[in-house]
Amino acid sequence: MRVLMRADCNANIGQGHVMRLLSVADAFTAMGVLSAFVIAKDTSANRMKDRGYEVFTLSSSYTEMDSEVEELTGIIQSYGAELLLVDSYYVTKEYLNAVREKIFTGYLDDVYNFAYPVDLLINYNVYANAEKYKELYETEGVKLPPMIIGPSYAPLRAEFAGIPKREQNREVRKIALSFGGADPMRMAKKFVETLIEYEKLNSDNTGCNSHNKENAADTDKCITENCEIHMILGSMEPDLEALKEMELLYSWLKLHVNISNMKEVLQQMDLVVSAAGSTQYEICACQIPCICFSMADNQMPGGEEFGRLGIFHYAGDVRLNKSLYTDMIEEILKLKVDYERRVLMGEKEKELVDGNGAKRMAEQIFKLSGGGINE
Repeated sequence: MRVLMRADCNANIGQGHVMRLLSVADAFTAMGVLSAFVIAKDTSANRMKDRGYEVFTLSSSYTEMDSEVEELTGIIQSYGAELLLVDSYYVTKEYLNAVREKIFTGYLDDVYNFAYPVDLLINYNVYANAEKYKELYETEGVKLPPMIIGPSYAPLRAEFAGIPKREQNREVRKIALSFGGADPMRMAKKFVETLIEYEKLNSDNTGCNSHNKENAADTDKCITENCEIHMILGSMEPDLEALKEMELLYSWLKLHVNISNMKEVLQQMDLVVSAAGSTQYEICACQIPCICFSMADNQMPGGEEFGRLGIFHYAGDVRLNKSLYTDMIEEILKLKVDYERRVLMGEKEKELVDGNGAKRMAEQIFKLSGGGINE
């Protein structure tokens, strides 16, 4: 069996679509199923090639998927693919109908845009709701396809499977921050700048002054005095050079750029601040207490649901909350001294994600597709 993965990544849309399909592709490889990727001309193939996968590049833009059908059909035929998995917000009904005529088609969804005319529908998010899909398809008069639903299918790399129960450290010493692979809102630099300014403004009252440790009277009310800030950055980070300069100035700032050992880095942390994207589920597998936020419409439902369930603290959306950076800093200060809450968050994370979602999803896709036979 041969599978084609249709997904894109660039500075505008980030790397999430590609990263989750890479995990599924790895799971297929373990099953003896061959996978290759198809990308648009204005996106990057680096992630897929680095993992050893063949990549076909279309002549069309990632925003104009309707125009790629004929070229994609040729790739399907030349590769001998029996199954196509699509992960893009730019799909249309016309596109999915057209490719479905050529090959068994599955679609990874986050946003309930319309009744997707596909053979298989996948939504692994914490807010995924089968009843909502049923209502959507009934309203549009479209047959509901088989579904793979819920966070037990969260497609993580194999390294995140089988992580034992974590014992939370009583003291928070290492804090990771992740603003996505592309950081389109340039949040990493703004957070560091806000943290520096926040501690300067509060230094007179609290003794929080990272340049004068002898006067640090109350480290529960500052962060940099006794904590390291670890920035997890993608290769597309727009402020990478400025952040490198800051790293030289501040001993508490540590940069991790385009890392391949996310699990090892996360497991060293006591607390994480992260965008409400695919990384959420890796954080859950590692059972690290987390403050999450959103910076795009598709991230809001996940952030809100993680917050509602008490798994993470949801700080809000950067586009709507003008004090988001300060709010995140103050929540870090609260969680630093609330050991019991951090323990509870870790327990809830472990209950939600066990790290075997990619394997589970690949096996279910294979089963529901009949081995790629489109009836």
